[in-house]
Amino acid sequence: MISDTTDGLGTAPTPEDEKNKATPESTRKSLVRGTGGGYTPVRRVFVQKHETVANRGSTLGRLVSQRKRRELILYLMVLTRWDRPAWRADVWLRALNVEDPAMTWSRTSLSETWSELVRLKLVDRRREHRLSKITPRREDTKPAYQRPNGKAVVDQYFSLPGEFWTETLFDRLSLAGVAVLLILLRETNSKDEVHLTHAQTATYYGISASTAKKGYADLDKHGLLIARSEWKPDDNSATGLSEKRWYSLTGAFSTAARQASRKVAAKESAARHRRESRTGRSITAKPKAAKKKVSP
Repeated sequence: MISDTTDGLGTAPTPEDEKNKATPESTRKSLVRGTGGGYTPVRRVFVQKHETVANRGSTLGRLVSQRKRRELILYLMVLTRWDRPAWRADVWLRALNVEDPAMTWSRTSLSETWSELVRLKLVDRRREHRLSKITPRREDTKPAYQRPNGKAVVDQYFSLPGEFWTETLFDRLSLAGVAVLLILLRETNSKDEVHLTHAQTATYYGISASTAKKGYADLDKHGLLIARSEWKPDDNSATGLSEKRWYSLTGAFSTAARQASRKVAAKESAARHRRESRTGRSITAKPKAAKKKVSP
């Protein structure tokens, strides 16, 4: 076996080397570390168009209605590592591989999914050093992807925690479950819980009410959802009461946990910029004049 970087002159890996090789788990952890903050920033426009638009269903609703589960997962993975060096197909497959998978991947299915993402105008693909370089297009299928920073309206974003990858939720959750997870991440970006009926979820986000119902149930099944009922008097109800249900996410997906992650990432980013600034000043500083040699 020859590694990706050798010229054929090295030696084959030993059995001990083989035992220490990268695994799907280590590859996904590396994927999350590479984000710099432990999460993926996803533009809000990916799940919902701006409030001034009548039909607010966006790219997510289109993927769900067309049953593009592979495309949704692979696109989210592209966003997670968008500015990293190109990966070989085997590395993408390793990152997507889980034990007892709900969704199996092969070279064929991976290639077909890339082609479909290109057709959907969600990625650009070009050859780079005999590899396919995958570059995401903006979440509303516009070109020139840049990581969202929240400053402009179009750059407002929510964070997808790295546990989505490391806890294999990308595989364990159904298409409906992933869709509702993204919707709730967007809705609870700055508040702890949100009130949404299945019909409202469908209307606001371009998915069906039945898909919304399945998605909420899937999140509850995987322990990601907290539902709180608020009962109010209702003279038009047979029971005299009406229920208003509020939803929040748990663990790393909770509002508090995500806000904490963003704060840590912001501090680390500021510290990194300060270090780079100091380094830059030292490099560009005017050199001291050389001392003149005095003849004896």
